[in-house]
Amino acid sequence: MEFEKLKKDTIGTIIEYIDNTMKLTGDVVIQLQTGNDQNIYALMHEITEGLQLILEAMELTKDLHHIDFVEMNPALGALLESMQNEDFVSVSDILEYEIAEILMKWKEKLNKYL
Repeated sequence: MEFEKLKKDTIGTIIEYIDNTMKLTGDVVIQLQTGNDQNIYALMHEITEGLQLILEAMELTKDLHHIDFVEMNPALGALLESMQNEDFVSVSDILEYEIAEILMKWKEKLNKYL
């Protein structure tokens, strides 16, 4: 019983991580769309740390939510490639149209388990 409560608490934390990561994602998209790429690498580091925490916590609770978080892999691969190529238009598009959409979908599913 205690273990199940811990898992539900972890799902609440995942949702907080998703919210924080989505805010950072929105900030990066706005900065890139306005041509301000000064802090991009620092913000991208924060986003990747947030995504890592989300994925690790989702792994621990997968028996509750059954979300296939592997669906994020293609977007992460494309994001990494775009960052390496300094293709900030693609970085913005991937964050806004792929990663943000996946995170929103996960958040909706996870909210059912609180």
